[in-house]
This record gives sequence, structure tokens and C-alpha cells, in this order.
Amino acid sequence: MRRLGESERARILEYVGKEPEMNLFFIGDIENYGIDSEIVTIYANETADGWDFLLLKYYDFYLLYSQNETYDAAAAAEFLQNRTVDTISAKASLLRQLAPFFPDRFYQETQMCRCGADDLKAFDRCFSHAKTLNTSEMSCTSNDLNPSGHLCTSEKLGDAGELCPSSNLHNLRNEHPFYVRALSVADLDAMLQLLLQIEEFSHTYQHPDKARQQLAQELQGGELAVGAFEGDRLISVAKTSASNSKSAMLTGVATLPDRRGQGCASAVVHSLCRQSFQAGREFLCLFYDNPNAGRIYRRIGFREIGGYGMLK
Repeated sequence: MRRLGESERARILEYVGKEPEMNLFFIGDIENYGIDSEIVTIYANETADGWDFLLLKYYDFYLLYSQNETYDAAAAAEFLQNRTVDTISAKASLLRQLAPFFPDRFYQETQMCRCGADDLKAFDRCFSHAKTLNTSEMSCTSNDLNPSGHLCTSEKLGDAGELCPSSNLHNLRNEHPFYVRALSVADLDAMLQLLLQIEEFSHTYQHPDKARQQLAQELQGGELAVGAFEGDRLISVAKTSASNSKSAMLTGVATLPDRRGQGCASAVVHSLCRQSFQAGREFLCLFYDNPNAGRIYRRIGFREIGGYGMLK
């Protein structure tokens, strides 16, 4: 295994660029932190024919990629077994070969999805009384999914910040209105408090101080985050991660249990997609293993492109 340097950036990006969606984190980490830094380091397993696989280390998280579906998984395992490793992530077909070397770890496979600007435009055409979201704030109600299953638009917040009535008359009788706005570092505590209540994130955020530090670093570094609020209470959240010049990953999509099934997740994900495409991104990706979440994402315009695995 050889540690790669900054002079090999172009070659690395060309190698992982064969599958940009599966390697979105890989590309984002390189663009944001460099090839050889305190946060990111990259290693290559070299053979006579070139690179067999690459491993990117981000803090104690590792990303694996190979253009060779029959790469030397034993060599990757030997390298990783001698290191402090939180999670190993990769395209599912690659990670399945590595999993048997780590019998004490939990293997989780999810569906990777992709949404391009044109996919979202198709969804926007299904809006009732569609309005361009030139601001990061809009109001919604828990009945904002119309009978066809699509999210309906609503009025933006007033200048004074008050919640304006929904443009959809059938929403006026709903008892649980909410509004959506961009989140900042000032919202970190509320974000973390919400995420810690979600069982699916119990592993990711098991160290609150470390999680808060990483969230702060992401927001200060230009990542986007959107939240749905009921009054002052944050009830749903979504954010981007590993943003790069062409794409970003949607992560941390979470809604409080008592507000699920009311359109909150659809609203925050849609708003985050709109902001990302307006910022110049060509496509967004996310992964899920919850069928209910999958239905939400497909309505918005995401399409499954393959399995993505994690060894925890």
C-alpha cells in the first residue's frame, strides 16, 4: 500500500470518476480537504497492471473503491485491521467481498439514488400553483401532499417572519402548519437534539461533542442544511455533505416521530434540492433503506442506481 500525494490528484479523480455517484464522498473529500491533509489521506494498492483499489481515510472513516470487481479484498482487510476504523463504506458489490474479513462488524446495504436538475423540474411541474422558491423559506402544512402524492407549494414567510396561509385551500383546515427555512451554525444544538432522537442515527451521532464539531465544520465550510419548524420547534431536517463542483450527497434526513407522514421530509428535501441546483450542482445523491423514505425520494425525482454498503 502506498500513500498518495497531491501531485496525483488528476489521476485519482480520473480513476474514481468512472462512477461519480458511487464516489461522491470520495470526490467531495478530495476537493474540500486535498489529497494529503490532517483530515484526508489516500492509499493505493498497486499491482503490475496499475491500481487495484484505493482507500480514502476521512478522520476514522474509510472509503474504498476499485474499478476491478475482483479486487484483492484480503489485502484491503489486512491494511484496515491494523488501524482504528469507525466505518468502511463502498459500492455494495465491492464491500460484500470485504465483509467476511470483519465478522464482528455489522454490514448494512442501502439503495443509492440520484436526482438531476431535470428530474426535479419534472417534479416541480406537478406542483399545485407552483412558485419559484427564490428564498430559502416557505410555509407548508402536514396535508401538503396532494391526492396524486406530490408535494404542493405554499406561500413563503412574510417579511416579519409570520407564517402565511397556504395557497392550497384544502390545507387551511389542517391543524399542524409548519414552515421551512435554511439552517445555520446557530441551529446546531437544535439539529443535534433532533438527530439524537432518531434511532437510525444512534450510531452516527453516538458521540454528541464530536458530532457537533463535524456538523459545525460542514456548515462553516459551505454545506447546506434545511429545517422544518412548528413554531420554534425543529421537527424535520436535511443537509448536504461532501459537496463538490458538480454534486452533493443528501444526508441526515430526519423527522421527529410525532410529525412523520405529514409532508415534512418532502418539504425539506425538495427545498434542499432546489437550493443545491440553484447553486450550480448538476446532480444530488442519497441512500436509504427505509421503504417509506424511498417513496418520498422517488416522488421528488430520485432514482435508484445501485446498492451502497457500510461496515460499522
